[in-house]
Amino acid sequence: MSELIPLLAELAGTEGTRRGFVPVPNGWPGVPTEFVPTFVAIHAVGWRAAQAHWEIVVARVLDTDIVKPNVSGELAIRRAVRASALLLNKMARQGRCPICPQAAMANSR
Repeated sequence: MSELIPLLAELAGTEGTRRGFVPVPNGWPGVPTEFVPTFVAIHAVGWRAAQAHWEIVVARVLDTDIVKPNVSGELAIRRAVRASALLLNKMARQGRCPICPQAAMANSR
């Protein structure tokens, strides 16, 4: 599943098409431009943990009513990515990640 989910760097428009998505110069439509740096910044160990947590959340969102059951393929991924980014952006601005234990958060020190 994780090979279908775009990398955070792809969302930010800073990486090529490693996973098959064409990077958008200004990021993905509907994904706040501040999302990636804000989400990565709250992870004490940086990009690796942020990427892993991003993939967990997107996979979980794919399994909800946010992504309609009759939608599949790239459209389903895009909807899950957008919904996940909006949720995680709001949480990251408050210094929170739904996957991290609170003690591991960079801003909780």
